[in-house]
Amino acid sequence: MDSQTERIFEDAVRTGRRNAVTVEMARRHCLNMTFTECGGQGMAEAATGLPINMRQVGCLVAHGSASGNLDWIAGEFYEQHCAGCVHRRPTGDVPNLATVMDERREAAARAEEAERAETARQHHAWERRAEHRRGTQASSDTAMAGALDDIGVLDQEPGTERDKATCDGALRRLTALAERAPETFTTEVIELALGLVADVRVSPLLTPLRHVARSRGEFAADVLMAALNTLRRGPVEEAGRCVADLLTPDDDGRLDEAAVRSLVYLAEPRSRRLGSYEGGTGDASGLRVAAGASPRAVAAALTGMLPAPRPSASLAVPAGVRPAPRTRREAETDRRAAAAAVRALGFTHPDAAGALVPAMLLNLGVDGDHHNDPAPVGTLQQALAALLVLEVGDVPAQLERTGSTAGDTLRQRLFGVLEQAGRLIDPEDRFRTSSDPQPGEGRQQAVFEELLSTCLARVGGDWGDDVRVQAATLAEHLTRAHPAWAGPYLPALLGTVLTAIDMLESADSVPAPLLATPETLPPQLRFLEREAHLQSFASGIVRLLDALEHLAALDAVAVCAAVIDTITDERDSRRRQVIVPRLLPLLGTLGRRHGDHPGLLRMILPLLHTYLVDADVASRSAALSAWAHIGGAHRLPSSVSDLLPALLNDPYLGVIDGVLDTALRLEWSTQDTHLLLRYALLVCAQVDNDRFPDTVTKAMAAASRLSCGDEALRALTEQQILKRAADLDRYHLRDALSRDWLPQTTATSAMAKLRLRQVRDPHINDRFNAHDNEELCALLECGPGLAGLPMQDLREAALELGPHGVFGAAEYAEVAWRAARQADAAALMNAVLEATPDEPAFTVHRALASLIAAAAAFDAAAAAGGHTREAARALTHAAHALDADSDARALTEQARLRVTLRGLLTGHEPAPADGTGQYDTDRRPGDVVGDPADALRARAAQLRAAADTLRDQAQEATATAAYVRSFAGLCEVASFLVLLDAAELDADTAQMTALATAARRRAIATAADLHKRFTDTDPLAGPLLVVLEQAQALTGASGVADLLTRFAALPLPLVIARGRRRTPLRSGTADTDTDARAAEDQSAAAVVLASVDGRLITGPQILRPSTVYELRLDVRTGPWPDWAQSLEADLLGHFTPAEAETPTYLWPRPPRPEDPVTLSATGTLILRFALPAGSPAPPFSVNLRWRGTKDGKPFTQSLDAAGHREIRLRPFDASRDFLTSFPVFDERLLALYESLHRAGYDEGQLQAFCRLFTAICRTGLTMTWSKQYKRGSHVTERKFHDDLYKELQAEPELGGRLERGSPLALGYLDVRHDGITAELKVERTTPVTQERAPKYMGQPTQYAAADGARLSILCILDMSRKTSPVGVPENYLFTLQPALHGLINLQAPSLVAAIVVNGNLPAPSSWSRRRTSTQPASSP
Repeated sequence: MDSQTERIFEDAVRTGRRNAVTVEMARRHCLNMTFTECGGQGMAEAATGLPINMRQVGCLVAHGSASGNLDWIAGEFYEQHCAGCVHRRPTGDVPNLATVMDERREAAARAEEAERAETARQHHAWERRAEHRRGTQASSDTAMAGALDDIGVLDQEPGTERDKATCDGALRRLTALAERAPETFTTEVIELALGLVADVRVSPLLTPLRHVARSRGEFAADVLMAALNTLRRGPVEEAGRCVADLLTPDDDGRLDEAAVRSLVYLAEPRSRRLGSYEGGTGDASGLRVAAGASPRAVAAALTGMLPAPRPSASLAVPAGVRPAPRTRREAETDRRAAAAAVRALGFTHPDAAGALVPAMLLNLGVDGDHHNDPAPVGTLQQALAALLVLEVGDVPAQLERTGSTAGDTLRQRLFGVLEQAGRLIDPEDRFRTSSDPQPGEGRQQAVFEELLSTCLARVGGDWGDDVRVQAATLAEHLTRAHPAWAGPYLPALLGTVLTAIDMLESADSVPAPLLATPETLPPQLRFLEREAHLQSFASGIVRLLDALEHLAALDAVAVCAAVIDTITDERDSRRRQVIVPRLLPLLGTLGRRHGDHPGLLRMILPLLHTYLVDADVASRSAALSAWAHIGGAHRLPSSVSDLLPALLNDPYLGVIDGVLDTALRLEWSTQDTHLLLRYALLVCAQVDNDRFPDTVTKAMAAASRLSCGDEALRALTEQQILKRAADLDRYHLRDALSRDWLPQTTATSAMAKLRLRQVRDPHINDRFNAHDNEELCALLECGPGLAGLPMQDLREAALELGPHGVFGAAEYAEVAWRAARQADAAALMNAVLEATPDEPAFTVHRALASLIAAAAAFDAAAAAGGHTREAARALTHAAHALDADSDARALTEQARLRVTLRGLLTGHEPAPADGTGQYDTDRRPGDVVGDPADALRARAAQLRAAADTLRDQAQEATATAAYVRSFAGLCEVASFLVLLDAAELDADTAQMTALATAARRRAIATAADLHKRFTDTDPLAGPLLVVLEQAQALTGASGVADLLTRFAALPLPLVIARGRRRTPLRSGTADTDTDARAAEDQSAAAVVLASVDGRLITGPQILRPSTVYELRLDVRTGPWPDWAQSLEADLLGHFTPAEAETPTYLWPRPPRPEDPVTLSATGTLILRFALPAGSPAPPFSVNLRWRGTKDGKPFTQSLDAAGHREIRLRPFDASRDFLTSFPVFDERLLALYESLHRAGYDEGQLQAFCRLFTAICRTGLTMTWSKQYKRGSHVTERKFHDDLYKELQAEPELGGRLERGSPLALGYLDVRHDGITAELKVERTTPVTQERAPKYMGQPTQYAAADGARLSILCILDMSRKTSPVGVPENYLFTLQPALHGLINLQAPSLVAAIVVNGNLPAPSSWSRRRTSTQPASSP
């Protein structure tokens, strides 16, 4: 372990040994005294067995405080509880705690007596001085007599309290007299003042003496000597001022180390540290003068205050045995003050300060007195940083030299100097002080460059793993503070990132230390060290990527371009992709934050889309997550939707995570939503939650989001999520439950059981630190689901908290009560009562358990409808027993109020407050002598007052408290009903009508409040809603008594759980502003209509490649925002500008922006990309955004688009688009092309084949009906070749890429296009059929083989005599598969597509003059 960790361990062991002595002393004193562990547990106690953890002292009589310092709490407990204790069980051994405490009291008494004797001696000396002053005053003039009086005020009588105002007045008068009339001071008065300064240490007198000495040089030496003597005793501000005013170079010999040390202390600024103020005054004027007069003395003193580290001990002893180091608080004060002094000297005496830099660097290796107090090291770092900024002492070079041979701890502290220097050039540093150097911009930039260069060097790890992380963090901080200065370092930063990634991927072991040791580490520790080593790389890379992100704030395009170029180089190098998965998330972050920057997303999306289909799993996953990250803030094309079928079948976990990210953040069509929902549920159900719990929880979140649009579907989805959530562990279960659930899901038993698990888990429900009871509040919200919780689970949960956790156990009783299980709540608290020891220390605990159990029993008795006399008496008695405990007072008041309320509702006499008196539960208000109506009105007033109190007692933000507040509303309804009863006795019909209306409207309002929070099936709120409906139906006083009885039978639980604070509504102004912003966001929408070459786009638009088109946008917006200066529109796809040239539109602010207006513009659209045959048209989203200035800063707001929100464009596909004018023939062609596509032919050759064959078919079909080829025409083979070739040259799809007559395969070609050959033949004698055509197929097959193609074309002009009419053209389209020489099982067969062009056709009328053959009858 490093030195700091070893020192912490040593301190812990020493504390444990002291605590062990205290425990033994307490045991000897009383065997009942215990120290029980509480709070956290550390490794030091586990390793040593010593009592180091926090413990609470106690016995069977009382429980005391808790602390890690057992001596303190044991002494406090002894003083409070042990004197005269009758339960003490002493061992008889001495010494013990009692003898130790007696010795301490005796020592305190002796110290007090010594202090009284010293006070008496000082008082006697003061009387002599006062007598001497009176004698001197008698012979002095008026001015000196007054001065002697003021001196007497400053010479305070010992043992009296100092009157600050009087003393300040006396000093003020003396100072004024010395400053303005120094000649009035006599030698005797001056000597008397000097004596007081020297002998009595009345240092304030140095102030007037300094003013006198400045004017009267004969006293300067004496005053200076008095000041130096004062400084030798300690730092006194006025003595330092005397040195600043009176010290000269001739006084070099008077300065000694003690005086200089006091000047050093004074130079340290005052600061608050560890709860108290420390330091000097921050006045370094005396030290600066001393450095000028005696530089050697100042240097020697400062060097002595900055000791070098001591060599390590040569003797190895057990931890905690070695005595505590002598570096106590005084030494730390020296180090801190010396550092501050050197910092102050750096401004005025750079040579003196620079000479101390080596000593300061070495002193950084000295460990402080306390590991939690970084002040000495921090002050040294701040001082060295100031010297670095001031260019004093060549700090960077000396840091480099010292760090080259230092250990890991010292290197971390050395690098802390650079971190402090970074703070000094940060313009927004909130800890900047007036004493910090204020360099100019040029010097700041020079420091920045020095720091950043050093950081990039240290990231390499030559100073260790910890410094690597520090360096990366400082580089990130520097680029965030000064992105403009960091711009030129973009290549260096990116190169450092790449180097770190390569080092991380190649790291397989921890680097060896500078000094090899024979110690063999256990494998567990070696594993942890290796993980820490790798983590340092990972953390450094993250910080450096953050630095690149900060650079993007200045020039996002440049950063993106650099990252994209790096990724492209990585891909082109064909190395293993280790950089890409780490840089793609950076592109996602940049795209999300700066996506509104013109052209930025056009740079990022093509690269991300490339890696969406990459072979590397990590790259695919990173690209998906980056795309989703951008899509969460900007509208993207639905390119991922097109890839969804392939992505959903990807079995790799990284890709699954990426798909889930897109499901969580992107917008989806209804079909895709259902598809992804099934996918998310499948992942949730089948992925191993023990190995990949994060993936399971992410799948749950995705399923929850995707099912939000359909409540029924969402309910089923949430049931599946809950079923799977039961298999998750504590933290992942918390994450899975942390979302908004449907009320019906929240109210299920499954949800209640999971919430109970969270409440019981101490890692989740931290009762020691957290006070909002979030988990318990969520459990109470389950309502009806709580009825399904087994009583055994609640009982175990309550008992596992132990006897000290009565309040926690009471929370579980509230859970049962919340489900209207009052009897279970009573039984649970009775079980807690039985498990709580019957000892005096647990008296309050038992009384509290009894109170809650009695309250639950009383509620159960009321719900049963029987007599509640005994239950009420038991409850009031339990409340009376807790009156003395202030912590339980709120519960006792709640309990008493419930007895009172039920008595008022039923009209019975309430029980006595102490529960001891006799009362008659059957006594009614009518039994009281007097007017019954008056009694009813008094009862109604009491009900209303009780309702107000009940509402005040239930202000917690829990479900139980909400129900109790509604019950208070019910009590107000009851008060109106009682008044209605009284009005009926008075025969006041008008009042009866008014009261009935008031009761009805109050009941309606209370029911409405209930419906906002609870459902009709809620175990508490459901019955309350029923009686409220009955109250609304009540029209007279005849049913009031029965209704009030039903009111009294409703559950009324105690409010125990303390939920989150109920946040009040914001002011009306804030709400108005929020509504205005929401309305502005909602109005940010526009209608977009897109057209290509004047034709409105109605579906996927098919365009010819490399052809210029005109794309027109018509945008209809609403009123423009006041800040908007322009409207921008562009098409965003996943193609690079070289693949798809799309326009950008910009419209300035119209003259009347408040009116609806249509903005139109055109731009150039060119597609240059190619798609595989059958691929869907890729999407291009139409993005609109307003740009302008808001609050003095550039501002951009996106607009939602309706109409052409997204358009799809693709190049002409020869294998699927328009072919000929014969639809059935086209179907045959498309079927042929599709079969070839499925057969796996080369895509490039297939596209060329489709283009050429389609063109030949289209041209050949026109030749069939051309007059030039009818019967009687003389058509030579040359003419056929020439005519066909001419027509093919005019085909735009072929692009003129045709050749004929070229030598190939020992022959000469007829027609060739992009490597596909077409052989042209003319048959004059025999009709061409599929059976006769093979005689021609050898020639095109050989030509194709010479080109390396498997596809070729055969076009035959059939000029034979026609004995029957020709059929439709699809009859003359067929394929031929030639046999290949020497091959039987063909792995790469050739294929010839044949088209027969029928020529030599007669006129249609000629068939009517002769008989035409018919097909056989069996033919279809």
